[in-house]
Amino acid sequence: MAAPTGDIFVPQWSSSTSNTSENLQSPLFTTLLPPMSAYTVLLAAVTVYATYRAINWAFFFKSSIKIIVSDWPVNLPSKDEKKSKYVLLEYVASKVPSLFGPNAHFDPIPWLRGGHMQTMYCSIGDFTKVDKIEYQRQLLRLSDGGIAALDFYPSLIDQPPVPGEKVVVVMHGLTGGSHESYVRAALTDLTKPKSEGGLGMRGVVMNFRGCADSPIVTRRLYHAGDTGDLKATMLYLTHKVFKDAQYFGVGFSLGGNAITKYCGEEGDDCPFSAAVSVANVWDFLRGNYHIEGGTLLNHYVYDGVLGGALQSLLGLHKHAFPENAPGLPYIPTESLLKAKGVTLRYFDDRVTAPVFGFKSALDYYTQISSTRWVERVKIPLLGLNARNDPIVSEANHPDVQIRSNPYVILATTGGGGHMGWFERGWTRWYVRPVHQFLDAMIQADIATRPIPKATAPDSKGMVFQEGKPEVGYLEIGPNDFTVVSGDGKSKLFSGW
Repeated sequence: MAAPTGDIFVPQWSSSTSNTSENLQSPLFTTLLPPMSAYTVLLAAVTVYATYRAINWAFFFKSSIKIIVSDWPVNLPSKDEKKSKYVLLEYVASKVPSLFGPNAHFDPIPWLRGGHMQTMYCSIGDFTKVDKIEYQRQLLRLSDGGIAALDFYPSLIDQPPVPGEKVVVVMHGLTGGSHESYVRAALTDLTKPKSEGGLGMRGVVMNFRGCADSPIVTRRLYHAGDTGDLKATMLYLTHKVFKDAQYFGVGFSLGGNAITKYCGEEGDDCPFSAAVSVANVWDFLRGNYHIEGGTLLNHYVYDGVLGGALQSLLGLHKHAFPENAPGLPYIPTESLLKAKGVTLRYFDDRVTAPVFGFKSALDYYTQISSTRWVERVKIPLLGLNARNDPIVSEANHPDVQIRSNPYVILATTGGGGHMGWFERGWTRWYVRPVHQFLDAMIQADIATRPIPKATAPDSKGMVFQEGKPEVGYLEIGPNDFTVVSGDGKSKLFSGW
């Protein structure tokens, strides 16, 4: 709700006299106010008005929704002949009231008004008593020898797979994992039975290597555009776990970039029926310039916190990163772990770029940005960003690319920060549009998506994707133990 405006009465002092105190002795002033100077009156008036405006905005302001879409229509990719005639944007607009129509707004908690407050609360807030989830973990040996950890909820033991399941594959943010409050908030809602207001989905969180207590057995972590493990995960899910399931993707922050890039890479062959990218950085090169050259908080807080998170991740798995491994690029592990004030670019120049074959951190940021893949997305994809996100500026948003691809819709809110969106009632606003969008896509009866073709297991039991020997999996270890999340015991930075 916009702040009401009105005329403000300003006393007109007489120009015929220079004695201001005499002008204040009129019956009006002597009746309403104690003796004071004109300056004091003016200051009091400004203070009262400013206080009124501040209270008004803090308690009644609702953040508006801005929608970026293509001018070119595309029909809903439904196998229902009637629904297939709907225009995708018009269909979404009719099904997602949190983004379209009179109720489309974000109403923040009054004392978490700014982007910094919303962002920081993600890390300092206590979320251990909400959205508690018990996962079932399955480990996969991948084609390069590394290990991926998949967390299922509901567990496959408590709720065995059935044909036609709706499966949502989730990717978390930097050094996060399935334990993250933002992941649990979404999964708690999406996996609830329909009778309880949920969508009855099955959640599968793909933890990035080394995150959420997953083991590191090779000299490799992950990066923001690394989709190889996701491809192996989808090969495993489609051929080993679920039969005739419908798949959806949801990514947060760094995971949002990976999900979007994956959808673009796969194009017409993407196995997801639809996807959502939440707080995606989109353009990491612009993001780097923003975080290094933005506000003092950007440069001295966020850059150091995020760089320090990666430094801690490396320290946690130091055993797998010898400095002079035969046949591998040099990594200054010891000096990096001792360094003070490690920033994102400092880390990426010394670890991420050499490990993954990029020329430099800036080359890495350029190559892996999902902005480059937006125009190749061929499934309905919803992006959610906050315009006051202190980590992702509006300049990062791929407005131009989205306007050339009618499959992609970007919704931005005036408030919310990075991964926050805490609203009145202490719920998280983004859960609502994610729920409504995925529900709309389920109702749309999206045409059957192709799944990756798998080879027969080799002599060691490894299954590969046809034509892609770099994508493969081997199910290892017991799959009947559980991982309890939400207890606040993460060894790494959490929240973003």
